[in-house]
Amino acid sequence: MDALLLQMMASLHRIETRLDAIEQCQMRLESALHPPDPPVEPQAVSNMIALAQPSSIAETPQDKPQVVSSNMSSDLQLPCTATAAVIAETPAATSVADSSPTVARNDATNTFPVSLIVPVFSRVSPEFSVRHRRISRAFNNALSSSEFAQANISRHCTRKSGSCWKRADSFDELWFHVWPESFQLAYADLVLGDTARIDNMLCSGSIPGAIGRMRNLKRIHWADCFLSGAIPDTIGQLTNLVSLNIGENQLTGIIPGSIANLSNLTFLHLGGNPSLDPAPIPDSFSFLKRLKQLYLYNSNRVGSLPEWLSAFDDLEHLELAQNQLTGVVTSDLAAAFSRLGKLTLDADKFTLQRDWT
Repeated sequence: MDALLLQMMASLHRIETRLDAIEQCQMRLESALHPPDPPVEPQAVSNMIALAQPSSIAETPQDKPQVVSSNMSSDLQLPCTATAAVIAETPAATSVADSSPTVARNDATNTFPVSLIVPVFSRVSPEFSVRHRRISRAFNNALSSSEFAQANISRHCTRKSGSCWKRADSFDELWFHVWPESFQLAYADLVLGDTARIDNMLCSGSIPGAIGRMRNLKRIHWADCFLSGAIPDTIGQLTNLVSLNIGENQLTGIIPGSIANLSNLTFLHLGGNPSLDPAPIPDSFSFLKRLKQLYLYNSNRVGSLPEWLSAFDDLEHLELAQNQLTGVVTSDLAAAFSRLGKLTLDADKFTLQRDWT
């Protein structure tokens, strides 16, 4: 069985190499057909096309599959390279023609047992395994499944020890940038499940929706981390969260109403995200009765000050400046604001209610 897997690996390695050659050929042809100034001479275009064409692929002694002893360990570790893959070489495979940049389809990809895709490809590092979804529709379906994600992540990724997550490794970066949802969910469950704090981790990318699976989280500090994209609605599933700081980023979209579920929050910082959709201060915040510090400055807030702000008995620090908030400060709000340790408002945009002294 292990010998067969290595034979499959060698064959699909060649298939992936041919796919890469096609992509490079297309890029060079595009560059030749749409050159920058000065224009490329016709002869130069012809030369570039000729260089872009992949050469004929002839099996060499180095290409031939290695015969592996049948007593090899059943836990064979396959190469973790960007072109590592598994498929049997068959006589039906067609070589690349010298005069054409296209590659004939290898019929072996259609006959490879779907039931073997998950157990075989789970041996390939998650850094590369997802790439092989492009081989065929069957491979795409199998390698995007939650079953494969669980098998692949559990084999190669170690559950993070300790409760504080401070430094992003290569797998963490994939969680933010590359992996499909099935991998994000599996990684959150199998690797990040014990994490209680995320502190000052430079990550960039967008916040994965799978963060809602990290139910032990009590603190998220992702301020000034180059985060972009929308705040996922699943953040409302982190009901143990006490502190949420995702200020000073490039977040977009709406502030999800699910934040109302974070009833244990004492610190909420969404300020410094001017690309958020223009909207009033969310009424969902009225359920966060334990808030002590609320930062919404420069977050594209519009409209008037909500009256429920006066009911926040524990609030000590409120920053609402650099927004388009206007209107009347009622007597109840004024009384509540007078108890704050710090308040920032664009004072010239408000008027005080007349009966307030």
